[in-house]
Amino acid sequence: MIRHLAPPPRRTTSARHAVVLALVFLALAFAARGQAVRPQPNIAFETSGMVRTIAAQADGRIVIGGVFKTVNGVARNNLARFNADGSLDAWNPNVDGDSVNALAVIGGTVYIGGVFDTVAGSARRNLAAIDAATGAATSWNPSPDGEVNALATGSGVLYAGGAFANLGGAARARLAAISLGSGTATSWNPAPNGDVFALATGNGVVYLGGRFSAAGGQPRDAIAAIDATTGVVTAWKPDANRDVYALAVDGSTVYAGGLFFGIGGVQRVGVAALSASTGLATAWNPGVNTTVSAIAVSGNAVYLGGNFTSTGGAARSRVAAIDKTTGAATSWNPDIYGEPGNFNEVLSLAVANGAVYAGGYYTRVGNAPHLGVAAIDPATAQARALPDYVGGPPSGPVVYASGVDVNGRLVIGGMFQRANGSAHEGLVRLNADGTLDDAWRPGVSGAVLGLTLSPTTLYVGGTFQRAQNVARSGAAAFDLTTGALTAFDPQLDVGANTLVYAGDRVYAGGNFLSVGGTAQGFVAALNPATGARIDWNPRPNREVRTILPVGDTVYLGGDFISLGTSPRYGLGAADRVTGAVTAWNPTADSGVYALATYRGNLYALGAFLTMGGQPRQRFAAIDRNGQVLPLDVPVGFYGANELSLAGSTLYVGGAFESIGGVGARYLAALDLTRTTNAVQSWAPLPQGYVQTIAPSPLGIFAGGFFVAMGGEPRRGNAVVSGADLLLRDGFE
Repeated sequence: MIRHLAPPPRRTTSARHAVVLALVFLALAFAARGQAVRPQPNIAFETSGMVRTIAAQADGRIVIGGVFKTVNGVARNNLARFNADGSLDAWNPNVDGDSVNALAVIGGTVYIGGVFDTVAGSARRNLAAIDAATGAATSWNPSPDGEVNALATGSGVLYAGGAFANLGGAARARLAAISLGSGTATSWNPAPNGDVFALATGNGVVYLGGRFSAAGGQPRDAIAAIDATTGVVTAWKPDANRDVYALAVDGSTVYAGGLFFGIGGVQRVGVAALSASTGLATAWNPGVNTTVSAIAVSGNAVYLGGNFTSTGGAARSRVAAIDKTTGAATSWNPDIYGEPGNFNEVLSLAVANGAVYAGGYYTRVGNAPHLGVAAIDPATAQARALPDYVGGPPSGPVVYASGVDVNGRLVIGGMFQRANGSAHEGLVRLNADGTLDDAWRPGVSGAVLGLTLSPTTLYVGGTFQRAQNVARSGAAAFDLTTGALTAFDPQLDVGANTLVYAGDRVYAGGNFLSVGGTAQGFVAALNPATGARIDWNPRPNREVRTILPVGDTVYLGGDFISLGTSPRYGLGAADRVTGAVTAWNPTADSGVYALATYRGNLYALGAFLTMGGQPRQRFAAIDRNGQVLPLDVPVGFYGANELSLAGSTLYVGGAFESIGGVGARYLAALDLTRTTNAVQSWAPLPQGYVQTIAPSPLGIFAGGFFVAMGGEPRRGNAVVSGADLLLRDGFE
């Protein structure tokens, strides 16, 4: 799904940037005879994949399944195997489809269930058997017609649960027993009336959990037990009031995890221990605060995984070890977390090789970057170096923000956790030749949506709550030389979307409502060293998306309709010192998302269709008196959200299909010396939209959510030679 987020920040320039800007302009001038895509940068960004299921083989090797494209930096499609030391095994069945949801290992065969079409080049729908030695699909082929969510082993059969209606040549609603020899369904047929998410075997029965209200014709809410031989529903009836996602059998106890808050006749949130004979909940009660999705029992510990953040009042993020006798959380606390706003969760657990393997969707285990998979020491709670990560293709913009430091190096921010196979959490810097500076590693726990640079410091804002594993909510700063986190800590309640360094202050805009615990919404001026709030507040009533300081005036664009008590629709200005709203009032009929200035005029980009009462489709030129200028360059549907100036050339980026009547898709250049026909022939035609633009000594950097630029494969980052213009003036 395309995510339309706030634009990256506008930057102002001081004399300290003069040298690097001269280099930028010179490079662009010599690049002006075309729009070739440069060989570098071509950074391979990766986001976290998802591990949904883990199984241990008898030889200590660990099989994982889920939604991913790489493992430890090597191509693997939804299924992989680790050696006991965490290194990636050569075994590679290559599962082509949406996901692998379930695993079972029987002897020399690995069984997989999920949503897929082919395995190792052979047509296999949603359920397959794979040779554990060769990785080839065996002839076993039940071919269910719907998703498989759970697998469990039995005597000569494999039990499968999910959302299918037919399997192994027979009608089998959501649950079946399949012959290991023939791949056909046996006569065993409990037919629950809703989806099955979990299976476990023991005590002569098959336990199932899911989202159903009946099984075998008998009322059973979300959990049931079926005789493993006859398929008859037993009298065991715990009845959960919401979905059951995980089951584990340990002798006379059945552990159940899920979304419920009542089960076995009592209140239990997320997890319960049930008597295998009566179905009643025991006194064991860890007191998790929300969903449990995975359970593994080892010795006296019951390991839980899910999206919970506490157990029994103790902070435990997504994974915990619970004393099997008392139900209290042990001191074991790996602290698994990921990007705020995303559904970070541990979905699978297995204990083997002296480690607890945790699979899911997350980005860190304590101080260590790990994407979706980790082997955690059961004594120290520290993650082993390997396995390292599972990577997935980006599901949104890779790059949101960019800028150039005083040495001419590009700094890039976005939503990624790996770059060229190395851990780079949301931020990278490029060397002078466009290659990745792999040694420079600042990092944040979420997406970087905006950035700005002083001569010594990188300031970033976004959807994070930690930076280099230190608490930083919504904004942080790093030393440009070392990458070390600075003391800058504004403590925004919601992350900043745009930041602008302006000498004695850093302006921040976004959707926040407080700064350092003090109520102040949508825009703030911050001390560059500490992040403390400066007494300056134009009081917009809604989000500020772009900030442009010019002399004694600070221009603001966003979704607001007032500044203080003054009506200001999408666009306004405030005094730099006092924060008082000025008389400048062009009046847009909708949001303004980007601003730039050239020769005393302002250029606005956004969602508006009129400016100052005149038709202006998403782009307008305005003088310092607030009068709309004749330049009229209509931007096509889906609009644009980025402006960047180099000389008299204004680069425009976004999701538009046309601009000024020209089919310059997603990325275009305007000649600001013209009042008509301003759109240039320069048209790199990215395959996907552009979120940020930065003129640099390498050329015009573009970042966003695209897979190609100028016909060359580029995922989210590219440099293109500049528009065919002489560069006249510097940034203003």
